[in-house]
Amino acid sequence: MENLKKRLYPNGIGNPEYRNMVGIDHLIKSSRVSIPNIKKACKEAILDDSFDISNIPYDDLVEYQICYFIIGLSKIKTFNEQLEFIYNNAHIAKSWMSVDLCNQYLKKPNIKEYKKYFLKLIGLKGVYERRFGYVIGLKMARDKEACDLFLSNIVDDERYYVLMAEAWLIAELGIYHFDRVKDFLLTSNLSIALKRKAISKMIDSYRISDLNKNVLKEIRSRL
Repeated sequence: MENLKKRLYPNGIGNPEYRNMVGIDHLIKSSRVSIPNIKKACKEAILDDSFDISNIPYDDLVEYQICYFIIGLSKIKTFNEQLEFIYNNAHIAKSWMSVDLCNQYLKKPNIKEYKKYFLKLIGLKGVYERRFGYVIGLKMARDKEACDLFLSNIVDDERYYVLMAEAWLIAELGIYHFDRVKDFLLTSNLSIALKRKAISKMIDSYRISDLNKNVLKEIRSRL
């Protein structure tokens, strides 16, 4: 653990503070280490079979929390075991970064394995627990079965980091299943705020055709 600490904070931890910015929960402090440097600091611990992530004080600093997930996931060999790890530890996440970075360390996803964990994660009450469910879904957006599952389980949740994750997932699904998502936007009873955010993300995407963007603008005008 001391080696990880030295790699994270070569000049010392300094004076960690609560950062008044999007992404950092006010309950956890940060020493402003960049994401590339956090990932670099984790490399040695990932290769060290004796490194025990339970020694990481993940409630002390957001950098430690991110390391906990990166190192933990990197040491796990199968997608299903990674999902179990995330489900069991999702409650400790206090930053969107702790959630979103996990996708970079997941093994090849499988919707049949993920379905159970998706439903379990979005059924939890915590903001970041629920965000995990929708963000991991991005890895399977191409899959038609996944599209139907995800759209059937989008729920109204006005909390910023849940709403944004849902909008992100809807937009990603729209790239591969545009007609299905279009019908969803026209017929679902979800909040206008969520629909507008999802549409905005699709309109901003270079992977959505101009023709489909015009369709989306028309839908938005009716909301």
